[in-house]
Amino acid sequence: MNLDNSFAIVSPLPCREKVEAASFRNSTPILTFPLKGGRNWYALIFLLLWGTAHAAPFPGGDATTGKKLFDKYQCNNCHRAKMGGDGSAIFTRPDHKVTSPEKMAAQIKMCSGNVGANLTPEEIQHLGAYLNQTYYKFR
Repeated sequence: MNLDNSFAIVSPLPCREKVEAASFRNSTPILTFPLKGGRNWYALIFLLLWGTAHAAPFPGGDATTGKKLFDKYQCNNCHRAKMGGDGSAIFTRPDHKVTSPEKMAAQIKMCSGNVGANLTPEEIQHLGAYLNQTYYKFR
């Protein structure tokens, strides 16, 4: 095995030594990265970035607390008036305004003014967690 020009197939686990990529007759691995300092830094960076890109949209929120706030501020009364019956239809209609967690937080702030509530950032997180878990399913 020649260790001078070694590569490793992408692996999420750190490597302790240089390993030559497996080669098959008339073929080579498609994704290989050079090992530096005994670790596969490219894979590590990829995993870290992937994890932050897929973080929960309302990490400080609790859906159960959000449901209690939704009921406390009688949010559905306004929604029923707007939708003519089923207030939850405002969340599931094809042309709904909320298309991202950021837009949901902004909409919650706007709606809180309609019911005379001065929501804290924590309450917005709780309401967002409830609405996301119940209707939107953002990741």
